[in-house]
Amino acid sequence: MLALVLLPALWAAPAGASAHCSPKGVLWEIRGAAGPPSYLLGTMHSDDPRLLELPDPLVSALRDARSFTMEVVIDPSALARLSQRMTLPADESLQRMLDAGDWQRLVGAMQRRRVPEPALRRMQPWAVAMALSMPEQFSGLALDLYLQQYAQSLGKPVHGLESVDEQVAIFDGLSRAEQLALLRTTLVQLPQLPRLIEALTEAYLSRDLAAMQALTEAQVAIGDARFNQRFMQRLVGQRNLRMLRRMQPRLREGGTFVAVGALHLPGTQGLLCLLREQGYRLKRVY
Repeated sequence: MLALVLLPALWAAPAGASAHCSPKGVLWEIRGAAGPPSYLLGTMHSDDPRLLELPDPLVSALRDARSFTMEVVIDPSALARLSQRMTLPADESLQRMLDAGDWQRLVGAMQRRRVPEPALRRMQPWAVAMALSMPEQFSGLALDLYLQQYAQSLGKPVHGLESVDEQVAIFDGLSRAEQLALLRTTLVQLPQLPRLIEALTEAYLSRDLAAMQALTEAQVAIGDARFNQRFMQRLVGQRNLRMLRRMQPRLREGGTFVAVGALHLPGTQGLLCLLREQGYRLKRVY
């Protein structure tokens, strides 16, 4: 599972985003000047079984699609590259970067996520923060991977919008001090995260993008506001522009099914508004 895209709860849309840019709905039909319609699905990067009960409109759209496009194609080479990038240099240890109290709290939290202490010592601080931000797993088959496997079972070509290295660069580009601050903040917030993730899941199941925005705004408000703003622009704003640019060839072909994290959709910098600005016609399907 690619930890870099498993962040359902870390970005708030810009204040004042209009209802036009933050409507209800997670599945959208996209029509251009010619060709069959494409579809854009906002996913939640979680393996909660409720998310894997695919609604009929989603199944129908995916079956009719010519191709499937997602954030990063999850395959053995991508997982191997991610594992490599998540690992500290041989002469460094995460344990030595933290005080004894934080380390023991971290060991306990990661053991519940099936990460043993020796492996934890070798992990980059940002990678641990990302892992802690995720719900404890059910099956390990997140919605994104489930959709990828379903599309492949239907014989659809599968395309990625980003590479593992591009996603890692979002976090690896932070200074070591910033990475450790992110990890410590995540540790402080850890007791509240299950409740937040459940609220986000319920909002997602209700297809309420505005509610998801409100929940994330409250979460992101915690900590250094200036750092959070810069980080979230790297995590979402800049990536939205990259995704928009790279999905263009598929949209011009028509008949593609695009699946990205739901919080890439809303807001004035979100894909729904960006696609409309490019001249595409969007209609909510589900």
